Amino acid sequence: MKFAYLILAHHKFNQLLDLINIMTSPDNFIFLHIDKKMNIDPLLKEELFKSNVFVCDDPVAISWGGFSQIIATMKLISMVYKNGIEVDYFHLLSGQDFPVKNNSYINSFFKENEGLSYMGFFSLPYDNWTHKGMSRILLEWNIDDIGYYKSYKDVFLQNSMGLYRNLPGKIVFYGGSQWWSLHRQCVEYIREVCIDGNPIYDFYKKSLIPDEMLFQTILLNSEFRNVIVNDNLRYIDFVSGPEYPKILRLEDYNKLTSDNKYIFARKFDDSVDHRLRDMIFTFIKCKS
Repeated sequence: MKFAYLILAHHKFNQLLDLINIMTSPDNFIFLHIDKKMNIDPLLKEELFKSNVFVCDDPVAISWGGFSQIIATMKLISMVYKNGIEVDYFHLLSGQDFPVKNNSYINSFFKENEGLSYMGFFSLPYDNWTHKGMSRILLEWNIDDIGYYKSYKDVFLQNSMGLYRNLPGKIVFYGGSQWWSLHRQCVEYIREVCIDGNPIYDFYKKSLIPDEMLFQTILLNSEFRNVIVNDNLRYIDFVSGPEYPKILRLEDYNKLTSDNKYIFARKFDDSVDHRLRDMIFTFIKCKS
C-alpha cells in the first residue's frame, strides 16, 4: 500500500519535523502546506525538503473558519497528481497530529480494509453544534475576505432580517471532523466536484468552517456513501478540556496506546507536555 500524507501546518515546526520523520517510509509520500502567513527558519526549511516530502510552493493564507482551509487541502491533493504519484490512500493531518501506530501496522490495516474510507460524519441539523449547524450554511459568511468577527456581525444582521441563502438542490447536508483517511477513488471523485462552477463547491465558499462539512456532503450524497466508515481513526478529545480540542497530556497515554481503534491522535503541544509524544515515539519504535 502507498499513502499520501497531506499535512496542514502553521506553527510548532519542530513537532512537524518529528511527525515527518516518524512517517518517513518508502511507501509514504508527504505533502506539506505551510500557512502563507508563517515565516520558517531557513535551516528548518532545508530539513523539510527530504525525499518523499513535497512542500507546496504557492501556499494560501489560512483564516480559521474560512474556505481557505478547503483551498489548501485541494492544493495538497492536486500536488499528488501533478507529481505523478499513485497512492492507495490519502490521510489528512495537521502539524500537531502524531501517529499512535507504526507504519507497518498502518499499512496492514488499510490493506485488510482496502476500498473502505474513514471519515466521521453526521447529517445536519446536528444537536451538538451551535444552532444545530444550520447557521453555518443558511447564512452567508465572508471570512476570508473580511475576517471572522466582521463576518459574524454581517450574519447576525442577515439572521435578524430573515435573509437566508438558497440551498443548492436536493441534497442532504453533512458535517464531521476535518481529518480523514480516504481511498483514492473517493479523492478522485472529490477532485471532480471541487471545481469552480460546481454548485456544491461554490455554495461552501460562503459557509462557516466548510472543512468540517464539504467533503462529508460530497461523498455522502454520492455512490461512495456505502464505503464510508463513520470513524476517522483519530483520538480527539472535545469533552475533557481545558482546551477544545484538548491538548493531550501524559495522562492520556494509556487511552492512546491500548485501543486499536486509533491510528492517529491530536492535539499535541510540546510547550504544554512534551513527555507524551516522547513516550508514544518509544512505544511505536518498540512495536516496529
